Amino acid sequence: MRKRLTIGWLLAMLALLVICPAIDAATFYRQIDADVQVSEASAAKRTLYYQVNTHEAQTITVSKAGGGFGATAGSTGTQVTGVVYKLVIHADDIDTEGDVAFCSTGATDIHYIFGVRVVDHDPFDAVAEILDDTGTSGVQIPAGEIDAAAIADNAIDHGAIATDAIGTAELATTAVDEIAAAVNAENRGIYYYQVQRNCSLAARRTLYFRATGTLPAKASMSLNGGSFADSTNAPGTVNGAFRKLELTRAETARTGRLVINITTSVTVNYVVLIVDFVSYDPFTQGAMR
Repeated sequence: MRKRLTIGWLLAMLALLVICPAIDAATFYRQIDADVQVSEASAAKRTLYYQVNTHEAQTITVSKAGGGFGATAGSTGTQVTGVVYKLVIHADDIDTEGDVAFCSTGATDIHYIFGVRVVDHDPFDAVAEILDDTGTSGVQIPAGEIDAAAIADNAIDHGAIATDAIGTAELATTAVDEIAAAVNAENRGIYYYQVQRNCSLAARRTLYFRATGTLPAKASMSLNGGSFADSTNAPGTVNGAFRKLELTRAETARTGRLVINITTSVTVNYVVLIVDFVSYDPFTQGAMR
C-alpha cells in the first residue's frame, strides 16, 4: 500500500510539472501617459516608445475598455535600439474612446503597457485650436471661481502629518543606501518634451536630462521610427550630472515624434529623450500633459 501511494504521489507531481511548468518570465509594468486620437490615420502619431528588459522578439496583445487581452488588429512591438522598442498601434486597435492597454510578451519577459487614452481629438493640434479661440466657446474659468473660501486656511497643517511619521523605525539606514543605488541603477531615464515646429528660440528647443559619466560626441536621433543619425550639436553639461542637448532650428522643422538616444561611458546610463513636434508654442499656450 505504501509503495502504491509513493508511486501515485510521484505521478501526481509529474503531472503538475507538465501542466504548470515553472514560470521564469519576469513581469514589468510600463506607464506611458499618452493620448491618441480615435482611429488615428497617421502611424507616426500612434507610435509609442517603451523599454523592455531583454532584447527579444515581442508579441503584442490588446485590452480595450477593461476587457481581457486578446489578439490585435496588427499592432507591433519592434526594436529601435538596445532595449528601447516602439509600439506601433494599428488604427483598428484604437477605434473606441477610453483607456487601452497592451501586453508586450517576449520569450523571457512580459511588459504591460498602460496609461494610453483614446480621445476624440488630435492631441498634437487640438489644444492650440482651443487656446487660439477668442470667442465665447473657448475653455474659460469665471473670475472668482477659485477664491479663499474654496481652500480653507490651514487645510494642510502640521496636524495632518504626525511628528516622526517617517522616522528611524520606518526608514532603516541601509534603506537610504538602497534607494540611492536604485536611483543610479535606473539612470536609464525616458524624458518627454513638446517643441514647436521650426522653433526659432534656442532656449525653447534645449532639452534637459540627468546622466553620469562622459557624454558622447553626438546624440543619436530617429524620426518617426526611422534610422538613427547623429545630432548636429553635442550634448553638454549644465552642472554635474545635469545635462542638456540643444536641437537646431532645422532639427525642429519636422512633423511627428523624434526619439533621441544618449549613451554615456557609464554602462547603466541609457537616456532617451522623446520629442513631440507640435503646431503651437507650449511655453505660451500650454502643453497637453
